[in-house]
Amino acid sequence: MDSDYTVRLVQPQEAPRVVALLERCYRGTYTNPAALDPEQVARQISSGGTLIALAETRAGAAVGTGSLEAVHDVAATYGRCVVDHEHRGHGLLGRIGRLLVLDAAPRHGLRYVHSSVVTNHAYAQQHCVDLGAAASGLLLGHYPAGMHMHGIGRAEHPVSAAQVVVSHDRDPEARQLGLRGEDLSRARRVLDACRIPSRVSRGGARGWSWDAVHRPGLGLVHLVPRRSGAPGSPELTAGATARLLWADVPATDPGAQAVLDRLRERGFCFGAYLLGLGPEGEDVVRMQRYQGPELLSEGAVCSAPAYHGTVRDVFADYRRSLAVHA
Repeated sequence: MDSDYTVRLVQPQEAPRVVALLERCYRGTYTNPAALDPEQVARQISSGGTLIALAETRAGAAVGTGSLEAVHDVAATYGRCVVDHEHRGHGLLGRIGRLLVLDAAPRHGLRYVHSSVVTNHAYAQQHCVDLGAAASGLLLGHYPAGMHMHGIGRAEHPVSAAQVVVSHDRDPEARQLGLRGEDLSRARRVLDACRIPSRVSRGGARGWSWDAVHRPGLGLVHLVPRRSGAPGSPELTAGATARLLWADVPATDPGAQAVLDRLRERGFCFGAYLLGLGPEGEDVVRMQRYQGPELLSEGAVCSAPAYHGTVRDVFADYRRSLAVHA
């Protein structure tokens, strides 16, 4: 019975219980080291920047968890979600999501909640649909082969992740987009789904440079923009040997499309349109270059009909990038 379980937010001193649950369910293959260090997790909770939900049995056993991590004061990511397979079928993931995404996020003033949902897990996809999440993109080969997907088993090939977003923005400001063509259409599909108006921006490009953030567990180098310098493309040498390379481009910069076009010339394709995840809370277009073995279309299958169109579109752009740079 669902009444046999409680779902609540944890206190910093409970971090070891959350870490133990993740390690047990992922069998030592979880790729985020910060989520597996009890002291770091306790600090994340104490700072107020991370909220963690815990599902417990009447006997007090920890059997499910999820987290809401603020990126800054307008956007957050929802993740670290797992329910022990022996306790599935009781709606625990739904209760965790409603507590964090639908209740806690707007109470803390967060306008946009993003999540990455693996394309080989139908239940996780439906969970995001049930939360009202709109598709915003697809990150190719996001999770490396060998990662244990709880309830599915060990992944034999890299697993892509659909990007989805829940908007709590009740009075959105119209976006001034420096995009055109297919990239403008992709951005507007996300904005329309979140009921955010948009128009094309005019004027000269602002200056941006990029910092390289390394995530060894994913084989990822993430190029994150910051204001300064002259407009141009990010330096790619930092990611020359990475399995994945992401470059975030501020979508509201009038020179954004020129940067996207230059990135495409260097083997990138569209990844996602991300609300509020820029360095100053602005929207960004995440471009991606997957540098692992070629992905087959079956590797990007997403069973949730609500996300099919976005998944197909991104994968088609990936295939075009391979053809151009063959």
